[in-house]
Amino acid sequence: MRASATTEVPAAEVFRALLPQDYAAVLTLEGAMDGTPIVLHRYQSGGDAEPDLGGEHASLVVERDSGRLKGFTRLYAGVSDGALPGEDASRNGALAFLRQQAPDLLKDYEVLWIDRHDEVVRIAGRDTTVSGTKVKFRNQDDGLYFWVILAADGSVMTFERDIHWITFPGRRGTEKWLHDTWLQEQGSLAGKEPEVRIASVVDDYFQGAFHGDRARLLETFDSDARIVGFFGDEPMDLGAEAFVDRVVSEPSQASQGAIMDKTILSMEVIGRIALVKARVRVGDHVFIDLLTLHRTAEGWRIRHKSFDVEPGSAA
Repeated sequence: MRASATTEVPAAEVFRALLPQDYAAVLTLEGAMDGTPIVLHRYQSGGDAEPDLGGEHASLVVERDSGRLKGFTRLYAGVSDGALPGEDASRNGALAFLRQQAPDLLKDYEVLWIDRHDEVVRIAGRDTTVSGTKVKFRNQDDGLYFWVILAADGSVMTFERDIHWITFPGRRGTEKWLHDTWLQEQGSLAGKEPEVRIASVVDDYFQGAFHGDRARLLETFDSDARIVGFFGDEPMDLGAEAFVDRVVSEPSQASQGAIMDKTILSMEVIGRIALVKARVRVGDHVFIDLLTLHRTAEGWRIRHKSFDVEPGSAA
């Protein structure tokens, strides 16, 4: 499981239109569902809030490369106020949503059942049940499951797709990125702020350099950042833009079929500053990066990078 900076995704606007006005992104994580790279976006009241596992929130999961919607959930006060929609209204509402957002699932499907679905969420310090009507489907083409849960007002409270089931011992096999209990079991968020946000920036630094993505790489640096270090006996002392231009001027590692080998070795956070030690392979060269990050109005940014070739590696 890796962290990554928040990025715009195709399904985001439809999803955000359903959220309370004060909801903003608090975290983005990269991971995988059944081997497919995905991105989880988490929203809560107030964009500066720390992720509150078990508390009110909304989450969106999309495929990282294609941006295809994998699922979302909205679990907060008011979402289930009122009488739940009946079977016919729920079936019709689910199908209408799928025709708009996931029409490929309707080529050959079966409705398995329609029933009430409850989730427990901490609201104002107390565990509260948030309910909807769940329409569960099976994709006849691939045997995978998908479902839509309708809130009291007929809007979609939860959608999940491409879920595979392990018959024995009888459990869901697909990772549960939309479920806080699963995230807690993974230890993915709890107690890891601001470390997760910092790792997110460093991962964007890794990814931007590996793919030669100028915008993504430049976004990780403070505008006044300095990059200093050594290529063999050649010293370097560049500003952020000059450094990024130098990186992207060469064919990217990804375009040459390389396997990304970039790792955070250690991290220390003290208030609004952080020091990250990273090991980065570029071709035959292995570098040690010392990254100093500052928390700015725009979030964590790399303020200084010092690097040298790892002792014993090719120079």
